[in-house]
Parts: sequence; C-alpha cells; structure tokens
Amino acid sequence: MRRDTLARNLKLKEAIAIGIGGMIGGGIFSVIGLVVGLTGSYVFASLFFCTVAAIFTGYNYSLLARKYPSSGASYTYITQSFGKILGGVAGWILWFGYVAASALYAVTFGLYTSYFLDVDWKTLGLLLIVLFTTINIRGVKETGFVENIIVAGKVLILLIFIIFGLSYIGIVKFLNFNFSYPNGVSSVFDLTRNIIMGSALIFVAYEGFELIAASAEEIENPEKNIGIAIHVSIIIVSLIYIFTAMVSVMVVDPTLFSKSEGPLIIAAKKFLGVFGEILMGVGSVLATASALNASLYGASRIMYAISRDGLAPSILNNIHSKRKTPHFSILFTSLASAILVVIGFLEDVASLASLFFMMIFMAVNLSVINLQKRGIIKNNLIISIIPIIFIGITIAYLLSYLMNLLRMMILLGALVVSISINFHYGRKQKMRTKKL
Repeated sequence: MRRDTLARNLKLKEAIAIGIGGMIGGGIFSVIGLVVGLTGSYVFASLFFCTVAAIFTGYNYSLLARKYPSSGASYTYITQSFGKILGGVAGWILWFGYVAASALYAVTFGLYTSYFLDVDWKTLGLLLIVLFTTINIRGVKETGFVENIIVAGKVLILLIFIIFGLSYIGIVKFLNFNFSYPNGVSSVFDLTRNIIMGSALIFVAYEGFELIAASAEEIENPEKNIGIAIHVSIIIVSLIYIFTAMVSVMVVDPTLFSKSEGPLIIAAKKFLGVFGEILMGVGSVLATASALNASLYGASRIMYAISRDGLAPSILNNIHSKRKTPHFSILFTSLASAILVVIGFLEDVASLASLFFMMIFMAVNLSVINLQKRGIIKNNLIISIIPIIFIGITIAYLLSYLMNLLRMMILLGALVVSISINFHYGRKQKMRTKKL
C-alpha cells in the first residue's frame, strides 16, 4: 500500500546518534595517521579548522532544514535554490556518494572482523549490509535504537582511550607538551600549508551530520531538534577527535604513528597493552558498523525524496503499509552497495565519494546565499562565506590529491549518468504534463 508520509518515530537522542554514527566511521581510526604525517603534533590545528567549518555548515543545514523539512536534505535545498535539474544531479551524486561510503564501511568492517573470525572479509561485509538492510526496513525506531547502542559503544571505547591515555601521559606533561614540526617541515609557512592540507584530508570524517537533515520527515519537532542534533553531534565528535589525536601523538612518535594502517591500535597498546589493541580493534568494528547503518538510512531517504519528485522510478517512493519505511529505496541502496563490495575499485570510488560530499556542501552553502539574496531566508552572509572558503580549498586539494585516469573516468561517468537520468525523467514529467 502506498503512503505519502513517513512516521515521526525519531527522538532527539536518535538523531544525535545518527549524526555521531555517520561522522565517527573509519576516519579517526585510519585517516588520522595520514594527517599526523602532514602536521605532526600540530594535528589539533587541522581538526580545529574542520570543527569551525563543520559548525558553520551545520548551522546552514539547520537553517535550511527548518525552511524545507524534507528527507531529501541537500538535494531539496539545492533544488529550491538552483532548480530541479541541478538539484536532481546533486541528489543522484549525493546518493552515489553514500552508496560508495556504505560499501567502504562494509569492506572495512569485514577486514577488521576477519582478524577475530576466520571468515572471508567480503562475506562479512555483505552480511553486515544484509543485517542493517533488515533493520532499516523494520522501522526507523529500530534503526535509531540500534544506532544508539553501537554509537554508545564506540564513544565509550574512545573515551576509555582518552582517559587512560591522559592518565599515562599525566596532566602536567599534557599541558606542557613541546610541539614539534613534522619531518620535512622547517617553516611556519610550510606548517600552515600542511595544516590546511590535513584539514582537507580529514574533513570527510565530519560529513555525517548531513544525515540528520535527512531525518527531517521522521524526527519529532524537526524545526527545533534538527539544529540541536547537528550542533551537539559536531561538538561531541570534534572533542573526541581532538583529544584522541592529542593523546596519540603524545604517547607515540608522530612519524611511527603516521606510517601505521591502524594508528590508534599502536597508541592504545602503548598504555593498555594487548587489551588496548583488542579494544581499538572492537572500536573500529563498531565505528564502521554504525557508519554503515547511518549511511544506508540517509541514502535511502534521499532516494525516496528524489523518486517522490519524479526523478527516479516511482516504486522507490513506496512506503511499507506497516513499517512506514521506504523499503524499496532501502533495498535499492543496499543492493548498489553490495555490488560495489563485490566488484571492487572501492578505494577509487570511495575517494571520489569524499569529493562528491565536498561539492554538495559547497552547493548547500551557496544555496543559502542565493535564497538569502532572494529574500526567502534570513542569514548572516559571513556564516556562509567562511565554510565556502574552507570547502573550496578542500575541493582543490582533493582534486590534486585524488585524480588519476580511473578516478577521472568514474567521476565523468557518474556525472553523465546522473545528468542522463534527470534528463530522461524530466522529459517523462513534461510529457505527462502535456497530456493533462
């Protein structure tokens, strides 16, 4: 049976959990090592810049979510500002980004879990997709409940890491730590450049707050709770990131830390022994699992909104009569993620997903400026300009850092496919309109 509305079964704490779950994925457990390689003990500066950009961008998201409380989130905001064609392309690109991210989380989960279980990593990743597909279809309340538990688990693990790490270091040493330049850096200019490059690299670990905006049609009191959830989740995640990074570079030499594929595991082993190694392994598993759950949720809601607007097959906006979830959209999203896990090219696709997210963030901040100029919303121009500058630098860095022939082909292919899909469904809509 077809329904036109989703059920408002998400409370504020579930929305915060979705945001934290989407942000604390595999990034802090792996990418942080690359950032330390660029910034050394000044890693906190890169994270601070990311926090500022995320807070300003999050404010713009909460502003737009109050004006346009839709599951389409970024897609809806860009459509309202720049029209259906650009909005539709952005929607499909954003969906593809979350599908790629979901596949990456599934693979990372499989790789970490295979250390504990003698099972093929690809099988474990696919089983995780099946598990969270089932949970998402059962209902948004179940999705939020599971996300609460997993997020609580991984946050607790990171807090244990921070508390025991600070105890090992000592407050006096922590407050009087001598910061040093990373290898190959000899001037303030070089350090500043590396801090900016590090910010660009780690900023993708903050993109999960966009998922909160996608819950607009399923969260209680969205006008109030979306803004609170976005900013609370960003602040919590930022504090965890900064303290985790600071503890790490104080207990392990930054050069050694940056060369490890599991940097936090090395740091935890320093002051917690084998228990710390196991603990951070479990933390990595929980982080990727909750990020997958949140990404599947967000991507399916975006596809639901795109379909509802006539830019995707109509079956994808069907709502389950009992569960009140967009079950076909969830299945479609999960199937696409599973296919990526099976066929590979995941590193290239996931790298481009980071670029896609940054492009969407840029478009959303520009949407605020455009809507403000048209008198539709009221906002301080500076709040939009600051993240636009930062995200512009991030995009430029990602383009120079990520581009190769295969990734360029995937990028062009994704753009061509999304434009073609929108052109096809746009023509169908015009034909239906003429018949009426």
